[in-house]
Amino acid sequence: MLAILARIHFVSQDNPARAQALAEESLAIFRELKNRQWHAYMSLLLAEMLAQQGETVRARLLVEEQVAIRRELGDKASTAEALFYGARVLASLGNLLEAGRLYEESLVLGRATDYAPIIAVSLEGLGEVAVAEGKPAWAARLWGTAEALREAMGTSIPLVYRLGHERAVAKGHAQVGNEAFARAWTEGRGRSLEQVLAGYDAPAHPAPLETEPGAS
Repeated sequence: MLAILARIHFVSQDNPARAQALAEESLAIFRELKNRQWHAYMSLLLAEMLAQQGETVRARLLVEEQVAIRRELGDKASTAEALFYGARVLASLGNLLEAGRLYEESLVLGRATDYAPIIAVSLEGLGEVAVAEGKPAWAARLWGTAEALREAMGTSIPLVYRLGHERAVAKGHAQVGNEAFARAWTEGRGRSLEQVLAGYDAPAHPAPLETEPGAS
């Protein structure tokens, strides 16, 4: 129950302090019970809460611990989750290159396990990184693909991520102009995930705007 309440407060963002207190208490209980599954989940949830509150050192340690454990266990779906949370923490630290790489790995594992929610949030996270790196058209394509996927799932961007997403979208509009941004977004909606990702260079990140895949 404590874990569920912590998640509810976190997602709704109605009481971040309460959410963190519940997560800390819940994590301590699961650690004592040696419940690895819930221990892992609460560690990652708490890590993102801590990152939002500026406690990035502890947040990163929690994520690194859980990523290592999940890799060892060989659970691709849960490893994808851990990588996503890790990317969020790194992005909050301003480490965009490493955050982008973790989003990419999370996306690969999400695709390997058909984990649609992780695919969606990883695409959205990559879009935020792309805008921060000055690649608004690429970001728009990623977001267009994620939007189409969410429509198929019948879900929307979680409230806890929505404000950051909206800010990134507004920045993308400002960088490339409304018409070009909308055109790229539509391109993303109309392509398969494989087509959208085909031109993505993981180590170097996207090419400049005028030579991005599919740019006109």
